[in-house]
Amino acid sequence: MQEVALYDPNRKPASWMEVIQPMQYAVLFRDVETGAELTSDGHYLDTGMMRSCLIFDSLEEAEQYCRRRVEDIPNLRCDVFDSHGRANPPVATFVSQRYEDRLESQAKAGRMMRWPFFRLQRRSHCSGTRGRPEAKGGWPLFLASNSFSSVCDCSIGATA
Repeated sequence: MQEVALYDPNRKPASWMEVIQPMQYAVLFRDVETGAELTSDGHYLDTGMMRSCLIFDSLEEAEQYCRRRVEDIPNLRCDVFDSHGRANPPVATFVSQRYEDRLESQAKAGRMMRWPFFRLQRRSHCSGTRGRPEAKGGWPLFLASNSFSSVCDCSIGATA
């Protein structure tokens, strides 16, 4: 395990994303209730404090560490990321048993937030663009909505 500053202008490379290697895992810490960033020992970051993560050589090592920490510090949330960092969702998230239901509620809320996007895209596609990129909405709308054509009852190739 290695503690690495997320950004250190005096280090080369400066970004932690250039320090982490493939097959390594980074753990970032937050408060379960507030979402505020924490140190690995569960303290809030003071002004001017350097933000950091812990890098582990294996997922198993990171998971074991996180399980111990959330039992020792109940309000700690450990998010485990692969070497691609925050570009993807965490590969694992750990909270104490006290907060497991909160984690499930947050996941459910995330799923519920995706539905309005889907409905918006479907409605936009069926409301007149008809697959014509020059139509209102342009290419981004066409490309995003085109993937939903199988659930839409309108024809993509139709012309006005």
